[in-house]
Amino acid sequence: MTRFRMAALMALALWLTLPAVAQEAPVKNPLVLGEFALAKDAVIDGDTIRVDGLKASLRLLCLDAEETFKSANDRKAATEDFEAYREAKEAGSDLPVKYATFVGEDGKHFAEKFFDGVKTVRLEYDTLNRKIDYFNRNLCYVFATPKDSKDEKNYNVELVRAGLSPYSMKYGHSTRFRDKFEAAEKEAREAKRGIWAEKPRGYRDYDKRLKWWKERGEQIERFEKANKENKQALVLGDDDTEEKLKAAKGTEVLLLGGVLERDGYFPDETPPRVMLGNREKRDVAVRFADKKVYEAAKPEKLKGVYVSAKGKLDYDEKYKCWFIVVTEAAAFVKA
Repeated sequence: MTRFRMAALMALALWLTLPAVAQEAPVKNPLVLGEFALAKDAVIDGDTIRVDGLKASLRLLCLDAEETFKSANDRKAATEDFEAYREAKEAGSDLPVKYATFVGEDGKHFAEKFFDGVKTVRLEYDTLNRKIDYFNRNLCYVFATPKDSKDEKNYNVELVRAGLSPYSMKYGHSTRFRDKFEAAEKEAREAKRGIWAEKPRGYRDYDKRLKWWKERGEQIERFEKANKENKQALVLGDDDTEEKLKAAKGTEVLLLGGVLERDGYFPDETPPRVMLGNREKRDVAVRFADKKVYEAAKPEKLKGVYVSAKGKLDYDEKYKCWFIVVTEAAAFVKA
């Protein structure tokens, strides 16, 4: 045996004893929550499904399908005279409201057809800093291969393409699929599908809704861009917000958040306060120095939009609540 062949055999033997690095499992994509079996009667409505093996429930990203009928009286009234039913539901509110419609029923039927025969779905997050919403629901895109398709599809995008939900950026734009959502909505509008039909038996104020949601999405983008290097600027509702609040205790912070629609305003307390949404039972109080500062800030005029609030951060042990103190109206403004 030549010296060369002997060296080659020894090298081969050594290689065979080394760990099989190339055979190691690939690193898991942190944006992938996992694959889950669809639950029995999985479809609740157009933008709500259930899966087995997931502790928390789901909130499907960038969707806002219309509601399905839960009340026999509502269904009866809508069937007899939809225009009168719609006007009654929308009366008395400055902001768009949600209520059951036949378009909402169509959204549920679309979901039932899409997931018919599907055994498992893959759930994915949009970003790593907001995987959970206010009510502790997983914020996800749903990927599946419908039985009449050879290709996997993003259900969230397909519902928008079907015209049964607008692309909703109410809580921020999609960072991964914004172009796909916008293209799908454009296609649905041009084809006058679903909510974009001439007179759908559903909401008729989508221009108003989209203008409102777009403003909110742009508010988040502006705040994050302007405060990219500001470690004292906190976006309420992010997954790491609680950790950042603890680290910032006793210092002046700049918060981005929205006043709670329900139980958000307390003008007659001493001191007056509003509650900014963060997570359920972990909202943040903004206490105004006095009634004069509260009235000058006019927080009631900022319903439905994001505000930026600046003040010293502390924790109230009695009420188990984070709070800041605003000493001037200029420290509580529309973002």
